[in-house]
Amino acid sequence: MKSSFHKSFLVCIFLALLILPTALAPTAITAQTESNGISLTVRPGFDGIVKRGKWLPVWMVIENNGVSVEGELRIQIGDSGNVWKTDVSLPNQSRKQFTVPIFSPGFGRSIIVTFVDESGEDLVKYSSGPLSEVDPVDTLLFAVVSPEPTGLDVLSRVWGSRTDSTVAYMSIDEIPINVSALEAVDVLIFTDIDTNVLSAEQRATIDSWVKQGGQLVLTGGASWQKTTAAFQDVLPVEVIGTESIDQLASFESSIGLDFRDPGPYVIARSTLKSGDLIWRDEALPILARRPEGAGNVWFLALDPQFAPLDDWDGSVIMWEAFAEYAPQDLFWERGFDDENAAVEAVSTIPSVQLPSIFLVLGFMLLYVLIVGPLNYLVLSRMKRRELAWISLPLTILLFSAIALIIGLQFRGNQVLINQLSVVSGRVDQPTLKTETAIGIFSPRRADYNVTIRNDANIRVLSQFAFGGLSDEFEVTRDNDQISLENLVIDVGDVESFSSSTYQAVSPILAQAVLQPGGDKIDLKVTNVGDQPLKNILLLVGGSRQVQLNDIAPGDTLSRELSLPTLAQENIANQLAGQPDQFRAQGSANASDTYQESPLENGFSTLVEGTEPGTYYETYGVAENYQRYSLLNSLYQTYNNQVVYTPVGKLVFIGWDDSQQLDIAIDDGRFENQGASLYFIEIPIEN
Repeated sequence: MKSSFHKSFLVCIFLALLILPTALAPTAITAQTESNGISLTVRPGFDGIVKRGKWLPVWMVIENNGVSVEGELRIQIGDSGNVWKTDVSLPNQSRKQFTVPIFSPGFGRSIIVTFVDESGEDLVKYSSGPLSEVDPVDTLLFAVVSPEPTGLDVLSRVWGSRTDSTVAYMSIDEIPINVSALEAVDVLIFTDIDTNVLSAEQRATIDSWVKQGGQLVLTGGASWQKTTAAFQDVLPVEVIGTESIDQLASFESSIGLDFRDPGPYVIARSTLKSGDLIWRDEALPILARRPEGAGNVWFLALDPQFAPLDDWDGSVIMWEAFAEYAPQDLFWERGFDDENAAVEAVSTIPSVQLPSIFLVLGFMLLYVLIVGPLNYLVLSRMKRRELAWISLPLTILLFSAIALIIGLQFRGNQVLINQLSVVSGRVDQPTLKTETAIGIFSPRRADYNVTIRNDANIRVLSQFAFGGLSDEFEVTRDNDQISLENLVIDVGDVESFSSSTYQAVSPILAQAVLQPGGDKIDLKVTNVGDQPLKNILLLVGGSRQVQLNDIAPGDTLSRELSLPTLAQENIANQLAGQPDQFRAQGSANASDTYQESPLENGFSTLVEGTEPGTYYETYGVAENYQRYSLLNSLYQTYNNQVVYTPVGKLVFIGWDDSQQLDIAIDDGRFENQGASLYFIEIPIEN
């Protein structure tokens, strides 16, 4: 009996272990739900994969086979009050498609999508279940656009310089038209798919994404024409046609592993047009690369879903060529890592400051003297001390009125929009990544409707909030405009938000030329903006920090710079077509409780523009403290992490007083102010 019980117990444990992974796995990522003649299909993220701290697209198709209805699609993160909305008009027999970017929901969160009619009734509802979250630093994300949703699972074994990878399969409709929503993807692969159906907006998004560092892979084989249709102008090769080849002995030998399947193999025959050949078979290009901005466009002459690449162990080695070129996230590109510091930055408004401590003490001393001794002496001399019951209330009312006037002078009577932007990218890119912390200061308690007239994404910035999702807010998106409605701000309070977009332009033109010895460069930087560039720091080779003079609009600065030894080697490799290397800083060791920011040595330059002064001289100045807080928001010194800076590039870091977003308040009584912090990569030329 006892033995039977043990056997039954072991069987139960075995079955539980089998069932547990299924129970813990996310529910179906793509799902359709139907009610009232309305059907809703939702596919969140990249095949349900979410990169922590990144924006993700939520792709939705809604169809109406019933009566006409007006309403809105509401996307909610779990049970929070954070909602992204878009208006929808559904005539009878209609079908509409939407892709709405939302901020990463955080570990274990789900996406809930509801279609609500004008009366507020939920007509149809979808819940994704918990999404699969991955680390943005450690995990390489491959997005495969293909009719076959399992053909490239081999990519999960291709890590590049990361420690893990994951593969997401997408339909071509799911490619977003918002660059921020695509930036979580490291490598985007089109194979055996007609890219000619991509919209102009999708093509522009992919082009911008590549120039920001994305790796775009187009495959050949028998379907090369339809796969490359939308990208003929950026292909590294000129494709002549297809050819059936019995063997690819040279390519097979260079990989070092025999093909599993014998020939013949269908290959797209081509000649190199622009860029580099990575793999070839004799004179036949197998894999070619064309640099585009900070990224690359690749052409693979074979179809990876067919022989000889299908189920071939050598495919991992071949795919590593793509992965090695995927850049690491630089720490200034990751948004506001320390949201508390970002809130502190936008809450520090130079024009709205507390009065000086000496003014407060002087006011209090004068009040005490008048209410006490002076009042007594005057009434005693008048021999009318009984009038104190009149003089004291009048004096109190007078000083209260004076205090109110002084307070209004310091607080102001106008709504202030404080926007502090971190702008990053390469000097030769048409648009730059723009992360903006927004603080809205209200001198009185009121409801506001806030409009941002940019193709931006917006989320709340919350202090002491896991994932920044504690405060409730609703965002309505309408074409290139987003709005926050009925935003309640208390008297003298600041509401804080964060915006992500790709729309800023570089304020500089720059050229860095390597001298013949390879150890120095000649640098020229011209300010092509309309604002002075101030507090400038040049990051050389990922480690050396050099202070530069301020540059007025239209002026040019020239400088000869020495290169660190590691930078010299890496620059030589880059000029030879090798991928860039990155300098790792910080520690993932939990025992290391404090880590300096990678820019710690240059903080005095970036905050003050001068040598460091006393604590009060530096941080007692509102503008300096604002800069200091914004710099701290990019890197959490008390968060175990490893961050990266590029070894083979120069990075121009500096400030100007420009505002990147067009933000308005509905009643028109507001003032926009702020500043921009630039991180502009300058490629080095021969």
